[in-house]
Amino acid sequence: MLSSWIRRKAEANGDRIAVEHLDHGKRTYADLDRNADSLAAGYASIGIANGVHAARLMANSLENIDTWFGMIRGGVVEVPINTGNVGMSLQYVIDQSDARALVLDEQYLERFAAIASELPKLEHVIVNRSSSEPLPVDLPARLAVHDLADLYLADEPPAVALDGSSIASILYTSGTTGPSKGVVVEHEFMDTLTRWSTDLMRYTRDDVIFTFFPLFHLMARNCGTCAAIESDAKLIIGDRFSASTFWDTCRDNGITAITYLGDMGVMLANQPRRDDDADNPVTRGFGAGMSLDLWQDFEDRFGLTLTEIYGMTELGGTMQNTATEKRIGSVGKPAPHFEVELRDEDDLPVPLGMPGEIVVRPKRPRSMFREYYKMPEETVRAFRNLWFHTGDRARQDEEGFFYFVDRTKDMIRRRGENISSFEVERVISAHEAVAEAAAYGVIANELEEVMVSVVPVDAADPPDPEELVEFASANLPKFALPRFIRFVELLPRNASQRLIKFELRETGVTEDTWDRERATAARR
Repeated sequence: MLSSWIRRKAEANGDRIAVEHLDHGKRTYADLDRNADSLAAGYASIGIANGVHAARLMANSLENIDTWFGMIRGGVVEVPINTGNVGMSLQYVIDQSDARALVLDEQYLERFAAIASELPKLEHVIVNRSSSEPLPVDLPARLAVHDLADLYLADEPPAVALDGSSIASILYTSGTTGPSKGVVVEHEFMDTLTRWSTDLMRYTRDDVIFTFFPLFHLMARNCGTCAAIESDAKLIIGDRFSASTFWDTCRDNGITAITYLGDMGVMLANQPRRDDDADNPVTRGFGAGMSLDLWQDFEDRFGLTLTEIYGMTELGGTMQNTATEKRIGSVGKPAPHFEVELRDEDDLPVPLGMPGEIVVRPKRPRSMFREYYKMPEETVRAFRNLWFHTGDRARQDEEGFFYFVDRTKDMIRRRGENISSFEVERVISAHEAVAEAAAYGVIANELEEVMVSVVPVDAADPPDPEELVEFASANLPKFALPRFIRFVELLPRNASQRLIKFELRETGVTEDTWDRERATAARR
């Protein structure tokens, strides 16, 4: 399992560099194994041991990987948290996951302090910081507070018996028609996803793999970090994506493989063309959502091959293009460990060429998630008729290639982040001047943005849009804040009083829509 896998890789590679942060140092394979032992012992010393749930609120760093691997070594069920979560969304994940400990970076202390009193199950707070000064915030006295550095112990780690069915993580995915769901994944799921992405990309020990995606995301976790280690390769991690410096970073660091998600391709393609665009060491890219219109030019311009896949948190990699079977614009064919079909509204197979909902089932045990944590009804609903229903739609051609069509789920995808419209609506609707709100995605400059249509309590005196955004910022991640706000008298509904969001999406950005970016630019 993952714990013994880390040990094997350390024994095979020793002082070879495994992970390098662009700004904050390196870890060898031996370091990763040694620090996993050290932190597993430290966690156990305060009662955070096998089966206990512990959350992580950390930016990309070497300490983040240490923390994660230490939890794996100690059998702790880790709960990685989106670092954009604030207020209610942060409180919800920590509480719903039954986390007894939280490891967080010092920069998130203020955010945590604002909701700490609302977390009765939490017992320990472990702070990653460089200072030994008193904490700059007040926390409830019942919480035991520790410095992460003090938990790197020289003691032997606890002996833990783990197998493929042991729970490794609870990963929170965007809620669609309700609160976010905790995706329970086992060690074998993590192993399957790691080996699948490694084999698909044909990584070797000579590769240098780059990801700037956050370490709470499968793209950075298994398709980046674990894939690099599985390949005896080197991983380089960064804090954030910069389109203007991306290729220079690749050149400076000898990067041979990158990870990407949809909007990243658009942003790189929109950069001014340079004579040396193709003069970089990158040979291939792994990801999803590359625009059909950009794909071929992107490969030609930057001199690499893209491997487009389809996947989600519950499933990992589900469909794939390969070096020998590839269609531009397609998400490929089913991965070896999955069966995939397309179904209509009655859950019957659709005719070839017609769009239908993507439904999936595994060919072998534990290659997908176990359940939604403490949500049995949601779990049963997702697995109705013995197939997992993704809520996404695709069509299939005569050669068996699938082509993504759209999302039937009520979700917005911005800059690679899945955003729950339910969460956005819940926060905006809590404002005293808002009677009702509907959140949805619209396309602006080829990128999906968050838009909210608002029915004000008083149509003659609607709230100020900037005030609404400021109000929402206390409980929504920055990436989920609406760019566009439009005031309407009524929201469109069908005979069953269900909201008809496709009408709002089709209407899109109108002349009377407020644009946050335009308003910000006007103030400069």
